[in-house]
Amino acid sequence: MNQRTVLFDLGNVLVRFRPQTFAERLGLAGLSGSSRYAEPVRDLVRAYETGLLDTSRFMAELGRVFNGRFSDDQLREALHSVLDIPIPGMDELVGRVSQHASIGLVSNTNELHFEQVRKVIPALRHFSTFFLSYQLKAVKPDPAYYNAVLQLLPTPPGQIAFVDDLPENIAGAEKVGMRGMLFTDARTLERDLKLFIDF
Repeated sequence: MNQRTVLFDLGNVLVRFRPQTFAERLGLAGLSGSSRYAEPVRDLVRAYETGLLDTSRFMAELGRVFNGRFSDDQLREALHSVLDIPIPGMDELVGRVSQHASIGLVSNTNELHFEQVRKVIPALRHFSTFFLSYQLKAVKPDPAYYNAVLQLLPTPPGQIAFVDDLPENIAGAEKVGMRGMLFTDARTLERDLKLFIDF
């Protein structure tokens, strides 16, 4: 019998994700005209997370969006600020799950954010398998993302639990045969996982 696998999302599963703090850290929140930056920044982040831009190109393009108003250090600090505190209970839960099942990280993320969370989020120490959008060149809920994950895993889809906080990402996982688990909090997830693995 194949060992079961549990795949955990990153943002709002292992770490609180607050995208609004990017504008707050740059002093743009609520300022007249600041909304014109939102769409170009979103488009750049999407391209970065999909692996279409490397870090140096992303930072250069981001600087151009703001016409050189902010230094690279200011922009990096603002980017890091969107990753807030660890989600309560998840470090302990992931550690316990890892003793009874294979685990992996499934995240729409980028190189800057991933380097940051590896330093500050305790639960990341339990992982050795990572399915990162910027490396896979696909983002959830694109079917290409899930297919890439399945190609890299020895586990059959029906033996994989996919934990995410977004319904559309859960739906994508279920379409390829994985068992979706919509995340709300560590206690509820523990209850759901106990129906999937014995721990």
